Amino acid sequence: MQARVVVERYRLLSELGRGGMGVVWRAEDELVGRQVAVKELRPPQGLGQADRKTHGLRALAEARSVARIDHPAAVRLYDVLPATPADDAIYLIMELVEGPTLAQLVERGGPLPEPEVAAFGLQLLSVLEAAHSLGIVHRDIKPSNIIIAAGGQAKLTDFGIAHTMGDARLTRSGIMGTQAYLAPELFDAAPITPAADLWSLGATLYAAVQGQGPFERASTGATLRAILIDDVPAPGCEPMLATAISAMLQRDPARRVSIDQARAQLVEAAAALAEPVTPQPADARPPGPVTPQPGDAPPSAPGTPPPALPDTGTVKLAHLNPAASTPAPTRAATTSSPSGPPRPAPQPTLAAGPGRGRRRLLVTAAVAAALAVATAVVVPVLVMSGSHAPALVRRPTLAATLADPRGMGVISLAFSPDGQMLAAQDYYEDTTYLWDVATDRLTAALTDPNGNIVFGAAFSPDGKTLAVGDSDGSIYLWDVATRRITATLTNPGHDSVASIALSPDGRMLAAGDWNGKTYVWDVATRHLAATLTDRGGGQVQWVAFSPDGTTLAAVDDQSDVYLWDVATGRLDATLKGGPQGTVLPGSVAFSPDGKLLAANGLHDSVGLWDEATGHLAATLSDPSPAGGGVNSVAFSPDGRTLAAGDSDDSTYLWDVDTSRITATLPGHEGLNADVESVAFSSDGELLAVGDSDDNIYLWQVP
Repeated sequence: MQARVVVERYRLLSELGRGGMGVVWRAEDELVGRQVAVKELRPPQGLGQADRKTHGLRALAEARSVARIDHPAAVRLYDVLPATPADDAIYLIMELVEGPTLAQLVERGGPLPEPEVAAFGLQLLSVLEAAHSLGIVHRDIKPSNIIIAAGGQAKLTDFGIAHTMGDARLTRSGIMGTQAYLAPELFDAAPITPAADLWSLGATLYAAVQGQGPFERASTGATLRAILIDDVPAPGCEPMLATAISAMLQRDPARRVSIDQARAQLVEAAAALAEPVTPQPADARPPGPVTPQPGDAPPSAPGTPPPALPDTGTVKLAHLNPAASTPAPTRAATTSSPSGPPRPAPQPTLAAGPGRGRRRLLVTAAVAAALAVATAVVVPVLVMSGSHAPALVRRPTLAATLADPRGMGVISLAFSPDGQMLAAQDYYEDTTYLWDVATDRLTAALTDPNGNIVFGAAFSPDGKTLAVGDSDGSIYLWDVATRRITATLTNPGHDSVASIALSPDGRMLAAGDWNGKTYVWDVATRHLAATLTDRGGGQVQWVAFSPDGTTLAAVDDQSDVYLWDVATGRLDATLKGGPQGTVLPGSVAFSPDGKLLAANGLHDSVGLWDEATGHLAATLSDPSPAGGGVNSVAFSPDGRTLAAGDSDDSTYLWDVDTSRITATLPGHEGLNADVESVAFSSDGELLAVGDSDDNIYLWQVP
């Protein structure tokens, strides 16, 4: 196959590597006759115009970052070839560095000699100092981004997600990089600072001396927990080197060492490693203690419950307009989009408003006026006048956006009874996340003990227990306060749990599975009280108790809703799809008074059923022009509003009495993500909306 030639000069010879930001080639510069590295940054297929522009800005940002750093430990940039009408890729022509990466060295030979690790650390601190002096934070330091050239020179490469302090973040989500080496604060909306690179360097040096990174785990959820919750491990190496590495791995950026402090510690470690020492037995080798800091908590004793996540802020907060979002300590709203669907201004201030410390979206009167002119459907505005309390514009207001830490999409949401906590689950992942609603902070990650996929979450009426089902047919009862499993219920057939529900009094737990069974458990005794079999042989996709706890609704994938008598296990009624099959239930919700049953469908409709008669009382048609179906429904606590999320990134609020839409809540512009779950808080003030593009929107509902 003939080699490709770029701009009639650079012949691409072989692929050197590939990652999220592009492909790197070994190439021949035919003009001057030398080999170079060519990084090809091409927009992924299917991107819209706005995202293609963002991709191009990222590429140019990398070019600017690399070009400004003149240091022997940084890969040099020779040239930048911009996109053309004939070729939409941007090419970075860089120095070709021959040598393995640090990751390859460790993979081939295991842990590296400690003097070499100290030397590499000093070289990398030097290049980071040069980058930071220019206001550039690398953000993706890891063993595979460090090339060890001839003579032991460490070269830092891949500034593809480097962040220039003061510039807007160009990542859609706000989080990019290899998770196991990311600093805890990069899972937050806080400003990106040089301290993040010190954490990543510490994790990288740990990997070099131990053979594996300190936070690498078998699953993404476990890795996230290790970074944010678990005790940070101390490397088992020479004590001074261990102290230097551990000082970089302080979770609080304010307590993390500076470059000057880290350099002094590594110089001391290198000197100690150069001196002859008396050999010790392997089992007597000191573990390398962490330097204690004021305020440090004592180490956990074996068997103690894991601590809550540290107060590190909100994960990826409100990046709805990534090209314009500028992180700032106050997250003050200063601009608004000139056109398009309603969107909050970039990084709006989230301040306390009236009632139980709930967040409100605050903007200045001038910004409010600009938003009002620019939007047509929902204007997410609270007007602030002088020092007075904000006056609510009586429309749904976007209070905050929480982003799924894994970026896998949100499949399930549940509020705690007091409305202070929100449980969220990923698509096909093993972790249930708990968010503090008042502060928008991620407080816990509950990982399935066997690494199975989790489906469905339900709080007990007192809020002390969270029930979670998984793909192995187990239902775990978690103690919310201690984050410990207190009981495990197992479906007899071990079939995947698709949905779970707790009765209003908390005495019964129902679990629907993919083998057509609904199991009902006595929570107090942990005994299986009933097994209800789907009459059509379909998969049970959703279960819900009536408000009085006497009826259990079970929805299958055959367009049927079965109403079971909880006390006797008798089938009371079967609700079929509406006229011309307009309703194919996927989830179901009882109205607070128990008189209506809402079942969403795959044909752009929601059916409202009279629970007493079993008759279809109304059909609510999704107005989305794209169609695709309604995925989830929820009644407000007063029963006056029904929220329905569709497959076109929108959530509609219906007036139950008039069957009219009162508001349309948009998702992320241009993504057309499925709204997979909706849930009202117990006071009806908040509506949580989870979509397939890893966002959770919290809407203030008037």
